[in-house]
Amino acid sequence: MTYTNKPGSALESLIPKWAVQFEKGCKCKDFRDKMDKWQTAGCEARKNTIVSHLMSQSDLLIPVFRGIPVALRKVAATRLVNKAIEMSRG
Repeated sequence: MTYTNKPGSALESLIPKWAVQFEKGCKCKDFRDKMDKWQTAGCEARKNTIVSHLMSQSDLLIPVFRGIPVALRKVAATRLVNKAIEMSRG
């Protein structure tokens, strides 16, 4: 699948379904759509906002991931966002 100018969809593809414990109420699809509307350049400009959103959703992860120190989760979230932006460049 191609993710050209769809960084939200690219990010969604990088997060395994098994890692999310509670899908209901997470508004992940709303944020994915927002990122896709921002497109690649808009998401590059909003990296910190996106990482902050991912960090705010970490209580929805399976318990083993919630036990990872916040600093490491932030590094992982930043890498995921960077990878999604890279994938969306086409």
